[in-house]
Amino acid sequence: MRITYHELVGREVIDRVGRTIGRIADIRAEMVDERLCVTGLLVGEPSLLGRVGLQRLEMLAVEAGVPDYFVPWHQVAAVDRQVRLSVTLQELQPLPE
Repeated sequence: MRITYHELVGREVIDRVGRTIGRIADIRAEMVDERLCVTGLLVGEPSLLGRVGLQRLEMLAVEAGVPDYFVPWHQVAAVDRQVRLSVTLQELQPLPE
């Protein structure tokens, strides 16, 4: 599958049972055979707020306990208008604060 950075960032992510996890704030990628391949997604409202320059709101979200998640690419089941995962929210590990 070929998709650009700008097509992914900001998309809603839902888990296997249809529960909203958050929106993609950023991606992680590595070079594989001279191609940049996505290895995971950074998902969550705090990171997304920080990415668009709203650091104060990001800090408030973190203080309120709103989590961010790293989703390994192998846990992505489908990408269309939303990014659907092959796992549930409970199977994801929140990023450390």
